[in-house]
Amino acid sequence: MYIDKKKLLYIHGYGSNRQSAKYREIKNYFEHIYDCNIMEWQEDSIISLLLSNTVKQFKNCEELIIIGDSTGANFAFQLKELRQNEEDILILMSPLLNIEQKNFDILFPITLSAQIKKMVPSKNSLIIASRTDEVLNQSILFDENTSQSFTLLEVNDSHCLENFRKYLPAIRAFILNQYFKS
Repeated sequence: MYIDKKKLLYIHGYGSNRQSAKYREIKNYFEHIYDCNIMEWQEDSIISLLLSNTVKQFKNCEELIIIGDSTGANFAFQLKELRQNEEDILILMSPLLNIEQKNFDILFPITLSAQIKKMVPSKNSLIIASRTDEVLNQSILFDENTSQSFTLLEVNDSHCLENFRKYLPAIRAFILNQYFKS
């Protein structure tokens, strides 16, 4: 008997691609449970078109696990909004919540900056972030009033989440917990 695996989609960060170390870690950890996919983009990509195509790709998917890293977290958030599916699970790592959040002048192409939307994380979301993120100011995530609408995994790490492998069991536990809530 063939059982269709649940779908997991990873969206990498700025300057990365399908060879992302995090994507490989996710795939190695989850591929026995989930059908792992990646939405690859480049700095000159038309993100709205990629997101639209991704919505079509997963149109028959009842619940999608969407994992986004940094700039990819912003695109993951946008994808969840486009899908309008309460069952989708959103995992954001070192998320770029809005373009003003940068700690210093990162050379972001204007066309890419224009595609970043201000996001406010919501329920069914896990955010993995560090107060010591050297690239993005994540302080809003640690505000008591803000953090009540999502699950926060505070880590002592860099923006790149050098210890990412250690967080995989927490990601898995969050996903399982979301399935049991519904």
